Amino acid sequence: MNRPESPDTLRLKAKEVPGPVKRDHEPSVAALPVGTFLHEYRILSVLGSGGFGITYLAQDFNLECKVAIKELFPPSLVTRVGDRTVLPRANAWRDPFENALKQFLAEARTLASFRHPNIVRVRRFFETNGTAYMVMEYEEGESLFRWVSGRGCPNRRTVLDVIMLVLNGLEAVHRAGFLHLDMKPSNIVVRPDGSPVLLDFGAARRLTTDKGKPITAILTPGYAPYEQYSPQGRLGPWNDLYSLGAVMYYMVTGKKPVEAPARIKTDPLPQATVAANVAEYGAGLLTAIDWALDPDDRRRPQSVAEFRAALLDDDPSLRAAQAEPFNPALTGSPGKHLARAIGGQAEGLVERVMRATAQLGEPCLTLEPETAEGVSLHTFQLETLSLGEKVPAPPPVPPRPVWPPPYQVDRSSGHASRQNRIP
Repeated sequence: MNRPESPDTLRLKAKEVPGPVKRDHEPSVAALPVGTFLHEYRILSVLGSGGFGITYLAQDFNLECKVAIKELFPPSLVTRVGDRTVLPRANAWRDPFENALKQFLAEARTLASFRHPNIVRVRRFFETNGTAYMVMEYEEGESLFRWVSGRGCPNRRTVLDVIMLVLNGLEAVHRAGFLHLDMKPSNIVVRPDGSPVLLDFGAARRLTTDKGKPITAILTPGYAPYEQYSPQGRLGPWNDLYSLGAVMYYMVTGKKPVEAPARIKTDPLPQATVAANVAEYGAGLLTAIDWALDPDDRRRPQSVAEFRAALLDDDPSLRAAQAEPFNPALTGSPGKHLARAIGGQAEGLVERVMRATAQLGEPCLTLEPETAEGVSLHTFQLETLSLGEKVPAPPPVPPRPVWPPPYQVDRSSGHASRQNRIP
């Protein structure tokens, strides 16, 4: 984990807390001092802070390894008294902080159940010092923000390698009934082996709330969709997909997108098909990014599966291989043979399918249930990518978005024209 590079995260209150704001305690230094012990963990340094809390690097003296610890510390609601104790800044903030504490613990319990290679692992959580703490694995690596700013825009293959794994992790989050709601380059770490891991679920929220209560939002301008600026905004996977589209826009252009509220009436954001190198990334991939960045949440991709399919729609490596249809008779080393057809994703695909055989049946081991004689390798990949992850489909949300989106790309120029935008 790395210190977040984007300090411009905003906190939006869903509603004002009534009553006078009387300060009960004077503010003190926010972070716990270096050397502080929390059970078996000793604080080594501060990794970063945001609207919900402070993240520390710590030493686990039982397991003799480093961990990251997230402390619930919303600075607009609480202050620290002495070196440790966290108390509400005013009597009026006591109930909101208690609600935040309950939510933090409930979400930590859910996140601790995740076992996904592209989601940060939560080891344990506990209460002390008047607040709560979440202990996570410390991920060695570099934030995507620094990774891109230090190396320049990655090539198409690298973009897809990173984003496909992030999408797998995000899909697991959505399947558990959660939204991340703060996807940005500084919340994705690229490990030394090149694989990404999604961090900082401080803004994560369930897809539903009790009795229709508004949700307090943590958002980062440029990466948050317009609907997150309002308590009445429609919540769903499309929120995270806008943010991921913004992350991809940064990856292919090196620039942060324009803030969503400034894009509603007249959109000053250059489309990815104009701002990025079409020859390098392909018009299809860039059009998919523009689709995810549509300010109208009902015209974006509504699920990870839709966005994944759009990103791969014109993959040149798949197009080049379509002359040789997949042979379902291959049995000796499915990953090795499949790699010749669909590239580096083959081993991961085989592994996922094999893990799912108890639910999907033994034929999955041959990777052929969705394949017919002569089917193109492109179709084979799109159908089998989700083979090991089948879940009941969510109820459709009308109107259903379409692919291609309502604007088209002139493949010769890479330019796109948008129609029927938000008035």
